[in-house]
Amino acid sequence: MRAGFDDYDGGSALTFGGRYIDKASGFFGDGELSVGDIDGFRLEGGLYLSSASTVSFFYDDKDDFFESFGAEYKQVVFQNDGTYMNLEAGVEQIDQFNADATLVSVGGDYYLDKNTSVGAGVSVAFGDADGFGFEVQGTKFVDQNLSFNLGLSFTDYDNSDSDIGLILGARYRISKM
Repeated sequence: MRAGFDDYDGGSALTFGGRYIDKASGFFGDGELSVGDIDGFRLEGGLYLSSASTVSFFYDDKDDFFESFGAEYKQVVFQNDGTYMNLEAGVEQIDQFNADATLVSVGGDYYLDKNTSVGAGVSVAFGDADGFGFEVQGTKFVDQNLSFNLGLSFTDYDNSDSDIGLILGARYRISKM
């Protein structure tokens, strides 16, 4: 389970989500629900290709102003010193305010230990809304199941003002007994 707060120029929303993993088949499903000034949802499904990599497909819909679908690939790379990196790449087709764009993104998190990570990501948009964005963030697990994250994001696209955002979030993992 996870929770977050989004604050945009057009309003704000609380987001709640969760993931279910079928360990026998490697399939997983993920969902998010946003409520507030900006209502919406995100559905994602995918497959663990190995214990360290996944591929997934998603659909995202926020009120009447944002809709997207795309695919993501994630890979965990373990280092000999006990640290590891989580690397991600994705492509997404976006329709926002009736402007179409393709967004290509890459990012990653470096885990200093099993409880602390720092990460960054960059995205580039092509189409009606050319531009780019990037974010930096850190995550701290206070125990095996509960984590908090904090970060900053910056976006600059042709059809909107550049924005700086604050990322605040919390996640709680529930495991089967």
